[in-house]
Amino acid sequence: PVGIEGHYPSPDGKDHWLISSWQEYRLLLESGVHYALDLSHLNIVAMQTRYIEWQLVHELLASPNCLEIHLSDNNGLADQHLPLQYEHLPWWWPLLPDAYPQAVIFSEGRQLL
Repeated sequence: PVGIEGHYPSPDGKDHWLISSWQEYRLLLESGVHYALDLSHLNIVAMQTRYIEWQLVHELLASPNCLEIHLSDNNGLADQHLPLQYEHLPWWWPLLPDAYPQAVIFSEGRQLL
């Protein structure tokens, strides 16, 4: 199966991506299509909107339509693929145990900087 990957708001304020807001992530979930969930992209959505849709993130992670879960860190402004730091785990980290068991989880973090 192939999955759609959501993005995040563009720095220039224009809506360049099909999925770049909490509302569009909700539509993705409700659509029934397969998807890849990049949690660093959701961090950018959260930082740009200044709120977190906790229940939606939980549902996105737990859905059988979630094929992949991509892990990395960023500053909330851009997709930087920073490695995760144990001393500074992202806000979404506690939700990972609820991920769909068959979803492939992997790091996109650049391990050598």
